Amino acid sequence: METKRIKYHNGSYSSLEHISIEIPFLCPHCDVSNNPENNFKFIQKYNDTDGSFLGLIHKCTACEKLFFTLHLVKGKTSNLICQYPNTKNRTFPQLLCEMSPRFVEMYNHSQTAEQLNHIDLAGMGYRASLEILIKDFALYFEKDSKETIADLSLNNAIGKYFKSDEGIVSADVVRKLGNDYAHWEKEYEQFNIDVLKGYLEIFITQIHLKLMVKHPPIPTRTPI
Repeated sequence: METKRIKYHNGSYSSLEHISIEIPFLCPHCDVSNNPENNFKFIQKYNDTDGSFLGLIHKCTACEKLFFTLHLVKGKTSNLICQYPNTKNRTFPQLLCEMSPRFVEMYNHSQTAEQLNHIDLAGMGYRASLEILIKDFALYFEKDSKETIADLSLNNAIGKYFKSDEGIVSADVVRKLGNDYAHWEKEYEQFNIDVLKGYLEIFITQIHLKLMVKHPPIPTRTPI
């Protein structure tokens, strides 16, 4: 986590006058450069020589959301110990969010698990997000009825709705590596979760391109 230092003034505690505190460089909610307002603070001394704990609740001036930081203060300097929230969601293009909001939710749940080092849960979650995205895509583009789409396995849905090499290859890699995280014995243990995410990214990009073509920002000629 990238951090920066700001001068902190608190008239209630003479020992904390104008100390240098370490805070996250970016807001954990909106990823905008962090210049927060301090809404609430507390201090707890644990040893006169070792220092004090300083807790701060910040309000981001960009998104106006709150976040918490805990600091260890020694002399006129504080070091950041932890922050909450300590995970970040990914922002997706609006067209994807409108077509498949549950995909966005599942992807971000999986990303949170990965950030907390729950890699097996993350791998299963990314695989589940692929299935949601494929089936929402099939429904949105009227490939089949909802009942037919719901009854398909992920493997069959990939084969039925994606004929291009790029679509089949990228989805199959995510499916197989994602299945590995749910099984007792892994078949592809040599590949880490970054490989799965890389191929999932290829597939997400393809879906977004199809949505962009379906919804151009200006009038275009109708294909013959």
